[in-house]
Amino acid sequence: MFDNPLIRRYRYSLMRPAQFWVYVGIYISVIGLMLLINYSIYLQQDLYKTLSSLFDSLYIQFLILETFILLLWGAINCGSAINAEKTERTYDFFKMLPLPAYKKMLGILIGSNLVVLLLAGINLVFMVFFGVIGTTSSKMLLETLFALACGAFLLNTIGLLSSLCSKTKAKGSKVGVIIVLLIFGIPFLMHAVFAISQVNKLEGMGAKFYGLTLPVLVLAGLIMLYFTAWNIIGIIRKFNKDLMPLFTRFGSLLYLIGYEAILLGLLLPHLCKYTEEMLMTYWWLSIVPVVFIPFGASLDIKGYQELAASYRTKISSPARRRFVFLTMSNVALGIVIFLIWAIVSFVFFLVPSIFQSHPPYDIIRLTLVILTFAGFYIFLLLLVEFGLTYQTERSRIGLLAVFIGVVYVILPLIIGGIFDNEKFVSFSPAGFFVLVVSDELKGIVPFIKICLYNLLLLVIPAVLVARKYARLTAAKPQG
Repeated sequence: MFDNPLIRRYRYSLMRPAQFWVYVGIYISVIGLMLLINYSIYLQQDLYKTLSSLFDSLYIQFLILETFILLLWGAINCGSAINAEKTERTYDFFKMLPLPAYKKMLGILIGSNLVVLLLAGINLVFMVFFGVIGTTSSKMLLETLFALACGAFLLNTIGLLSSLCSKTKAKGSKVGVIIVLLIFGIPFLMHAVFAISQVNKLEGMGAKFYGLTLPVLVLAGLIMLYFTAWNIIGIIRKFNKDLMPLFTRFGSLLYLIGYEAILLGLLLPHLCKYTEEMLMTYWWLSIVPVVFIPFGASLDIKGYQELAASYRTKISSPARRRFVFLTMSNVALGIVIFLIWAIVSFVFFLVPSIFQSHPPYDIIRLTLVILTFAGFYIFLLLLVEFGLTYQTERSRIGLLAVFIGVVYVILPLIIGGIFDNEKFVSFSPAGFFVLVVSDELKGIVPFIKICLYNLLLLVIPAVLVARKYARLTAAKPQG
């Protein structure tokens, strides 16, 4: 492992003998203090009535520590690794290292977390010891360790991938970051601690995935491994092709299909009844990747210019050149992604009716819902494309596109709240999905009105994007 020069570099900077014993000494002292406090409480008989309850509590405490060491501290280290290289102006040297991408990835994931792995290893010994001598079964302990390892892989690769995708050096006040973490992080951490403390209640509990029943923690770990695999693919791609989009076009479609297949596997076994909560879960969870995947696979203006230049040399026919360019555009990719989502939605709502479930939408209403959201989606897609393709002509065009998008989503909600009228709310994509779950939109007329509204709005961005495409594919590029 230490043959990797990146790991050796981190070891020399993080694991000098003096530092090594400082880390170990501090952590052993913390563990000793924790054991002393818990044993004192046991002797007083205020909390622990039996020795087994003391061991179980210590197991949970060490599990919580292990979780935060591996998942939180480790992810922060990986997420700051590339930014640190850029800040210290060593990133160009880093990119020139004669190492394959996977070794660079392993070098950062392991090297930046040498201290984390050291402390996690010490903590793991105590955690497993108290788990074994307590009432935690070996099977439950192994399932917990499996889920913990999968979660660590997932969050650490997410941290590294986000660091690679960052285009600028880390700037700004640390005070602002601390305030944000205090506001949003503390409630999340409190819920996380509570959830971890209840993990043993999952023993013997199965989760259905299509026709299989798996232990909850095992299924969660397998799903995390799926997304970890995609993170690794993205990391390797960013190391090899830093200026290219995160996803290839084919990769983005595969990612979406896999995501939607996992979502169907989790929800379909529970569709004896279509509750509002189930509908809301499906609509929001299924649409999130449809909205965000195009950003990871989108060509910027430089990519478009290179694509157009290659087509001008390879394809002589202007009409064919324009057609091929359109098929490779971000808009075409977004439409294909939306079509995949639409097909999955038809499967989700209509297939269970074969097995005597009663879906909330018949085929006509479901078609209206999907077509209406297509109007929202295409407008936002064209708005993003407008910002991308005109960014070299107007430096603030992206900011304008973001502002229009925010107003588009929020303004109908504000107007609906002011006039206490849900009809206005339905003209926002967020409000539309809330109302369609509660069955407030009755008949065909509301859907037609929303579709016409979106058609009117998308005319201007569609014309502007079409003009830009025409200029890019012209025989002699203009502007």
